[in-house]
Amino acid sequence: MILISIHIYKTAGTTFYSIIDRIFKRNQIVNANIEGLEKCEQSLKNNRLENKESIKIIHGHFPFGWHTYFSTPVQYISFLRDPVSRVVSDYFYNKAFSEGHNHSYASKMTLEEYVNCDKILDMDNGQTRSIAGDYDTPYGQCTPEMLTLAKKNIDSMFLFVGLTEKFDDSLMLINYYLGWKKIYYTNKNVTIKKTRVLTSQQRTIIDQRNKLDKELYQYVSLQFENKKKHIPLFTCRLILFKVYNFTYKIIHPVYRSIKSIK
Repeated sequence: MILISIHIYKTAGTTFYSIIDRIFKRNQIVNANIEGLEKCEQSLKNNRLENKESIKIIHGHFPFGWHTYFSTPVQYISFLRDPVSRVVSDYFYNKAFSEGHNHSYASKMTLEEYVNCDKILDMDNGQTRSIAGDYDTPYGQCTPEMLTLAKKNIDSMFLFVGLTEKFDDSLMLINYYLGWKKIYYTNKNVTIKKTRVLTSQQRTIIDQRNKLDKELYQYVSLQFENKKKHIPLFTCRLILFKVYNFTYKIIHPVYRSIKSIK
């Protein structure tokens, strides 16, 4: 089975990839973000991707649909994030980071202008678009049918959908369903500068543009909590992992410093 990991912007996808990179061998991973999305997709379409037979997982900023390039069984995994938090994080990340995917917009715009920019489809129910596999619908024209399709895809093709706000809990589900052992991590690509309090106008604008994302997040959250109930001793597993990962976060920087000196 091949796993396809959809990395929705600002949902802890970079941190999650650091775990993927530890679990799998390099020739088993395709990081489409690094190789180039268009180049990678064309290689898959034309069956010209190197070491295609050894691939176990593909990760990147692409929408649902890449399973059609494989004849072998495929399942998806991804993370969702509270829509308001994701939009705010995306804006400030792109405003501060010159190589951000939308820096050219965010660097010259207010948060309100950024969310209302019809050139940035990801601000208009971007998570629903990704899971539905729909980046053709123009900005501002998302329909309930898109949300229905996203839910259908999750129910039929996704092995797992985690929640950024419950990242550790999500890793416990991955450990249970996929048997991944080395799931410890340090946070990657974190947006440092964020607005402290949103104005009522800012929140209203974000909510208006992400109504489908809000419903999708609630839908996945309910499934998420139900799945946790079926894992034996979930709370104990989670506590032990938090202690272990806390230790890792302390030791890892020290280990890297010593390694760099050597």
